[in-house]
Amino acid sequence: MLKGLLIFTSLFIGTVSWASDQSCYDKLLNGGDSNAIKVWADLGDDMEKEDQVKTLIARAIEKVGCDQGEVIATNISCKNIDPDHSWAEVCYAEADIGYFFVMKDMVDTANVVFNRWD
Repeated sequence: MLKGLLIFTSLFIGTVSWASDQSCYDKLLNGGDSNAIKVWADLGDDMEKEDQVKTLIARAIEKVGCDQGEVIATNISCKNIDPDHSWAEVCYAEADIGYFFVMKDMVDTANVVFNRWD
């Protein structure tokens, strides 16, 4: 019994250690080529669009367990993809490790999709 407990404890500690040793890139991808991360999108109405996108990306980065300064979003642009619906906007941002698409939903969250560079 004690031997089994020691083996389990060693495996558990190894798994936790491996998860904390993952790079931010690996955490953002979560084992795939892209990853969608849902974040809280309550932002001030007076915030500039670029700052909103940076804030939502920062929340996604934090949610997957990365440090805020590990990924810097640049080259941000937003476009309404359906002129009949003002809420149908998609934003694009680049980082050195990949790029993001940011889309607010009609409630209080946003979907931040991280994609690796190919």
